Amino acid sequence: MKVIFTGGGTLGHVIPAITVAKELKERRPDFDLLYIGGKKKNEREYVEANGFRFIPIPSGKLRRYFSFENFLDFFRFLSGIVCAYFVVGREKPDLIFSKGGFVSVPVVLAGAVHHVPVITHESDISMGLANRINSHFARKICFGFDVKQKDERYVYTGNPIRREILESTASRDERPLILVLGGSLGARSLNECIYAHLDELTKEGYVVHQTGPTGKDIEHANYEHHIFINEELPSLMRRATVVISRSGANTISELRSVKALMVLFPLQTNASRGDQIENAHYLEERGEALVGKDGDDLIRKVISVLKDKDLRDSLYENLSRENLPSASRIIVDIILKEIL
Repeated sequence: MKVIFTGGGTLGHVIPAITVAKELKERRPDFDLLYIGGKKKNEREYVEANGFRFIPIPSGKLRRYFSFENFLDFFRFLSGIVCAYFVVGREKPDLIFSKGGFVSVPVVLAGAVHHVPVITHESDISMGLANRINSHFARKICFGFDVKQKDERYVYTGNPIRREILESTASRDERPLILVLGGSLGARSLNECIYAHLDELTKEGYVVHQTGPTGKDIEHANYEHHIFINEELPSLMRRATVVISRSGANTISELRSVKALMVLFPLQTNASRGDQIENAHYLEERGEALVGKDGDDLIRKVISVLKDKDLRDSLYENLSRENLPSASRIIVDIILKEIL
């Protein structure tokens, strides 16, 4: 049996897809698994580092606003469809698993033409444009959050969590530890907020800051910065007194899984479709996280978590009530049921 995994644009699509692929490979080592993605170097490196074959195709970004790049990307998108058609035809998979993102659409369309069953997964509260297109061709549509859906094809699976996160062990530091995460590419506005309030934050605790490639090389007492945190991230998530983070679905799902106390700073609608705002409000309404309205409000709420034990206890209690499903296991069950 052969399964093609696809999805991309950021590692936020690739990492959970590979988490599912590793679960499937462990349960069925006889299966042939491969990944069709975009041409970003970091995505290919991540897939191949985890032992899977990677095939890149051209892809255009699906934008909702006017840009000259839309014109160019239209031709990239057409080129991607042609490439995906020939790759899927050559590989003859038994199933395609899509994690969304603009690169997945040509692969799903090619699968439909070749009559290959498709399963897609949406991490966010609401479905993105790529997955809305993909859902028309999917046998099952998996969701990362428990939101009511009328379509019988929809299944609440949760978001796949990397095993190294789930199996990590660490105790919270005695001194307050503030972990700042802006996603795999960083977050310029979040970085600038941290820099502007660094004196305040470092008076309250030790700051570990994942900046992404846009970060500054700043030396400061009680502060360290990294472009990307990899192997140490699971331990840091568990050790942190509070985590300042964007509210991408995969990041907050990983933080929920280790009961990390979160103050979220979602991307606004001028930089996204609003999915991070929806994700953040979902957790806020459940009492599982605080949300910063702006930079000053974000820092006030971070300091309130650091100083208010009752608030920390309340957040932890609400996080502990949530019995998150084993998403990778459930998704692999769905895949196996579909093709065996």
